[in-house]
Amino acid sequence: MMGLPTGACSALTTALLAIALSSMSAAAQENEYQNLQALPEDISRDDLGDTMLGSAARRVGADAAVREFRRIHASEPDSVLSYSVLDGIGWRTFRQDREAEALVLFHTNRESFPDLCFTLESLVEAQFGAGEISREEIIAVYEGWLEEHPGHRMAQDQLTNLRRR
Repeated sequence: MMGLPTGACSALTTALLAIALSSMSAAAQENEYQNLQALPEDISRDDLGDTMLGSAARRVGADAAVREFRRIHASEPDSVLSYSVLDGIGWRTFRQDREAEALVLFHTNRESFPDLCFTLESLVEAQFGAGEISREEIIAVYEGWLEEHPGHRMAQDQLTNLRRR
């Protein structure tokens, strides 16, 4: 296999590629490498993370993608992937009827970004969709969030929508 790209994301590329290649045959590894080479040199960290972690989640499962996300999050806290990476992968996984794997991704995202209402929203909506929590429990979660973060517009909107259901 040839060397990896030398762009700004090369360290992240190396880390993500390691997990993606770990369970592949030589032919599949070469194909993945060709796909990586086709990515634009200036690809954003989040787009690269989504591409590589999403690929790993599809091939070897959410647990492997979560392990790599946590490793990257711990080793590069100032330039870590944003919450949207696991959120997007989580919802794609959820829509593929792999709810248990999606919930692992959403829980990890919530643990990694506890101050963001977006991660709370995705987690409780997925739990509700999977039948793990009731409508009343989601309402209680948003009410709790609003007690800690008065006036938070997104949480207020979600609460209003839930109460209309």
